[in-house]
Amino acid sequence: MTREELYEFGARHGRSREEVDAILDDTRVYGDGWNLGAEIDEPHESRPCPYSNVHERQRWIAAYWEGAVWLYMCAEINQPGRELYH
Repeated sequence: MTREELYEFGARHGRSREEVDAILDDTRVYGDGWNLGAEIDEPHESRPCPYSNVHERQRWIAAYWEGAVWLYMCAEINQPGRELYH
């Protein structure tokens, strides 16, 4: 997906371009897909992740970004139809 497509996706779910930018700019890309939040490897002092297990961290980040819609979006970018937690 292009950034413009992500803006459109975000708009359909009530997110402004600025909010989409903020989320994307805090995203790390890995070879097998996307994980939201730099907290995965480098917790921020302002919002440290309390979990060490990667699956728990992913769930925590999903809650931090107010729901699974953003994790769904990011999982779908490279892995359409694939279950995020496997």
